[in-house]
Amino acid sequence: MHISIPTKVAVKLLTYKEFKVLEFYAEEKTKRLVIEAKHKPVLDLSNRVLSLQCKDLSLQNNIKKAIIGLTDGFIKNLSLTGTGFKAISNKAAQPQAQLTISLGFSHDIKIDVPKDMDVTCPNATSIIIKGSSHQALSQFAHKIVSLKPAYKDKYKKKGVVCE
Repeated sequence: MHISIPTKVAVKLLTYKEFKVLEFYAEEKTKRLVIEAKHKPVLDLSNRVLSLQCKDLSLQNNIKKAIIGLTDGFIKNLSLTGTGFKAISNKAAQPQAQLTISLGFSHDIKIDVPKDMDVTCPNATSIIIKGSSHQALSQFAHKIVSLKPAYKDKYKKKGVVCE
C-alpha cells in the first residue's frame, strides 16, 4: 500500500519499543498516529510516498484522514428547523469560544467549543463547524444534534439536523 504525501505536509517516522509513530506536520498543526511494528512502515521522502506492508483498510483511512485534516480540514453543516430555534457563536466574548443555542426550552443552551475547532453561524438557523480531526468533529456535531434531534419528531421534523 502506497500513500502519497502532499508537499505542504512534513512527516517523521519515530520508533518506540514495539510501536512506530508517524508524525505529520503542516504549518502549526501536528498529528500523531501510532502504528504497530508488524505493519513495517517505510517512508520515502524523495518521492513523497509512505509505504506500509499491510492491507488494513482502517489504518489506510486513518493516515489519509490525518493528511486531509492537516491540509484541508473537515467541515460539518448543521441546520436548525423549528420556530424560534437559533444559534449564536461567541468567539471574542470569553477566553474559550462558546456556542449559544435556543431550541425551544425555557433556557438557552451554552456549549464550550473545543480549542482545535472553529464554529461559525452565517445565519440564525445554520451552524458550520470546521476542524482538523474527523473524529473530534463528528463527536462535537453529535453532541449538538443530541440536544434536540429532528428524527424524533416524525411529522414536523423540528430539531437539529446534520447535513
